[in-house]
Amino acid sequence: MPIPMTREERLAQKLLGQSFEDLTEREKTVLRALVDGTAIAIDTNAEFSDQINFWDTLADKLARFVGSWPFIFGFLLFLAAWMALNGYLLIAQGDTFDPYPYILLNLVLSTVASIQAPVIMMSQNRQAVKDRISDDNRFKVHLKNELAVQQLQEKLDRILSRLPEASVPKEGSP
Repeated sequence: MPIPMTREERLAQKLLGQSFEDLTEREKTVLRALVDGTAIAIDTNAEFSDQINFWDTLADKLARFVGSWPFIFGFLLFLAAWMALNGYLLIAQGDTFDPYPYILLNLVLSTVASIQAPVIMMSQNRQAVKDRISDDNRFKVHLKNELAVQQLQEKLDRILSRLPEASVPKEGSP
């Protein structure tokens, strides 16, 4: 005597055309939620925020700041002040703390860039992880909705097939 199929196995076969064992983990999760009637959507922001520590928050804030217009204008102001101060000292005293071609300024700019790039990359990597979590959640929700609509359509078709032909309105009739 064959072993009876579970509801998940029947739905996998009927709706997805695969055995339950052949499904991916997230497809199995969706089918279980469909059978149990449970919600599958999650608040990805809340789930992701549990994984963030102090350094992640600092990297995000720093990346947000260095990618802003106030930072760009402030940095341009700093560069202009550096060059103006050196020009003034050259004219007033005949000597500067960083003579042209501004080797010390070059060192400062290189250091800022070498620190800034990895911090921005850390922030972008974290955003990519958050996007993957959101995309996975969206996939599950859409798949569950699609399967639920399929089930509803099949139920509606069964109900309509039991009705006498005369009671079913023709297309285009009121």
